[in-house]
Amino acid sequence: MESFACLYIINGEPYTANERMNLTKDETIIGRAGKDSAPDISFANAYISRQHAVIHYKQNQAYITDLGSKHGTEVGGMMLKPFTPYLLNHSDAIRLSKGMVELHLAYNFVDYTMELAPISVPSSDQLLEPTDDLNNAFFLDAEKGVCSIQGSEITLSQKEWCLLHLLHANLNSFVSLDQIKREVWPERVIDDLPHVGLEEVNSLVYRVRRKAQGALHIKSVRGRGYILELQLQVHA
Repeated sequence: MESFACLYIINGEPYTANERMNLTKDETIIGRAGKDSAPDISFANAYISRQHAVIHYKQNQAYITDLGSKHGTEVGGMMLKPFTPYLLNHSDAIRLSKGMVELHLAYNFVDYTMELAPISVPSSDQLLEPTDDLNNAFFLDAEKGVCSIQGSEITLSQKEWCLLHLLHANLNSFVSLDQIKREVWPERVIDDLPHVGLEEVNSLVYRVRRKAQGALHIKSVRGRGYILELQLQVHA
């Protein structure tokens, strides 16, 4: 079975931060290894139960079930009821034992679909031109939905594009979480309130940072928002 989704391990020994684990089985057990147990994804933490939770794949969707763990499983800040399946959405944050382990789920097909989806192109007066003082080292192509950094193109999904476009329009200035939610997820604004979780915003920022490979500095203002600072190495 091909990988249908993956987990990004934000924290949890013995894995490195942001390590990616592809999900290729109908059922993936998460827990702590012992003499009589060998989970598919094993953490070296005494607060994680031997069989803590399971992610199972059904009809192109992933579900997580807490297996009666001692310290519990949370998704998006909500504690799960033991032995009750919970549907996972793209970018959901999974926390085991009150954050001793944190994982982010990403559906592979979401990335593929979004990469090919039409980009919402800004009007002509909003198109971004190359920045002269950076010798054209950073450029957003609105028609192609592509970010160019020092001549290398980075393909962006629609949400990634919207986030980067917003941050660049406010270069070196603070952009609040509320503004990001409203402008990147306008379809989720109900009664003037954006229904977007903090974990979803953080996951989107993480993906943009990963694609930029350190060329762009998206500075986090803890719990409040982000600032885009350019730190490009411009060569003569």
